[in-house]
Amino acid sequence: MGFKRSIKPQTFMRTSVKVHKLTTEDAMNYILTIKNKFLRHPEKFHAFIHTMIDFSRGRINTHTVIDRVKILFDGYPDLLLAFNKFLAKRHKCNLMKNFV
Repeated sequence: MGFKRSIKPQTFMRTSVKVHKLTTEDAMNYILTIKNKFLRHPEKFHAFIHTMIDFSRGRINTHTVIDRVKILFDGYPDLLLAFNKFLAKRHKCNLMKNFV
């Protein structure tokens, strides 16, 4: 008499990771962080704001925004990391490749 072993397929449970959906308040807090960081260099803050305005009006694309932000925030990896949160997944590595 042989015994049959019941082999059940291994099931994988997705781990629940709570993802914070970014809000307008998050964006405003980030802008205030930039403004405070560049109190002595307001031209950098204004350049960032104008970049965002150009993007929102369709004058520039995401790649141009990333290029400009990399230049503006050179030496400020904390600002780049925070900006990265606002980018679509496919663009994140473009922003961070020099900092990882």
